[in-house]
Amino acid sequence: MKVSVIIPAYNEGGRIRETIDKLQKHLAQGAYDYEILVVDDKSSDNTVDAVKSTGLTPVCLPQNRGKGGAVKRGVKAATGDVIIFTDADLPYDLSLIEESIVHIGQGADLAIGSREGTGYEAYGLVRRISSAAFSFITNLLLHLGINDTQCGFKAFSARAAHMIFQRVTIDGFGFDAEALFIAKKLGLRIEKVAAYMKAPPVGSSVSPLRDGVTMLNSLFLVVKNDKQGLYAPGKEK
Repeated sequence: MKVSVIIPAYNEGGRIRETIDKLQKHLAQGAYDYEILVVDDKSSDNTVDAVKSTGLTPVCLPQNRGKGGAVKRGVKAATGDVIIFTDADLPYDLSLIEESIVHIGQGADLAIGSREGTGYEAYGLVRRISSAAFSFITNLLLHLGINDTQCGFKAFSARAAHMIFQRVTIDGFGFDAEALFIAKKLGLRIEKVAAYMKAPPVGSSVSPLRDGVTMLNSLFLVVKNDKQGLYAPGKEK
């Protein structure tokens, strides 16, 4: 088995070397082959050079597209049997990788991180309230039955990843909800894994107000796309 780990990166020059080092040491202990794909989202700092200094070749986007666009490009480049994406600060225990591999090996199409009851209080009150409100609205509009759509750790079988991301249209943070909606639409099996946070997030670029409005607009776009049949089976690009 081969595992692809995608790290979407925007201005992560200050910590991406440490991230790659930690990830390589963890993956090297596994009974599988692996690749690490750092997708640079047109950073304005030294992210690209920092990645190259580790011996990896970053996947570089020609223009800034957002986290969803970076993940989508990473999926396209991935060659693994299991395709995972996680955040550049590695906020969750890396044992999620092995747990996800087990779930997918047992027939799941997706294994998604869930922060419910796992120390999510590491985030500030405003962030937690905005996330809860977004989850409520997401389920109201999309009927996902998933309380944490925005956790930054998700794993897919290669087949599921390509089926889903060929249909994803959202480049920003709202792509998570769209990807899960597509998975449900295609009848894919989703399992949850507990995403324990190792430490409070540092240097997050998420703005609850600005990004909350953008993600809300994304949900309405998903509803519109669905009515137009863009996510139906047979709509692969």
